[in-house]
Amino acid sequence: MSASYIIRPAARQDIDDAYDWYELQAVGRGDSFLIELRQLIDAISQAPELYGRVYGDLRAAPLPASNYIVYYRIEATSVSVYAVIHATANPRKWQRRR
Repeated sequence: MSASYIIRPAARQDIDDAYDWYELQAVGRGDSFLIELRQLIDAISQAPELYGRVYGDLRAAPLPASNYIVYYRIEATSVSVYAVIHATANPRKWQRRR
């Protein structure tokens, strides 16, 4: 199954915040983060069930080089990304999102 994907507004904000933080650390590191994220989302779109469920029907896929986790849900015709959170963040931050 190859699915399209939707990045929810809260996840978009997560991505923007991570990008900004990485760019403050080293110019170009934010772009590397976005490339890694795009590759992972493309992989998820190709095989949405590749990563396991972690909370209800939300699934989690790691970004190893960035130590972030992409939380997503498989919808009828797409994959919805609900959060892109650092692995050390409090899980309640993404669990409240619907």
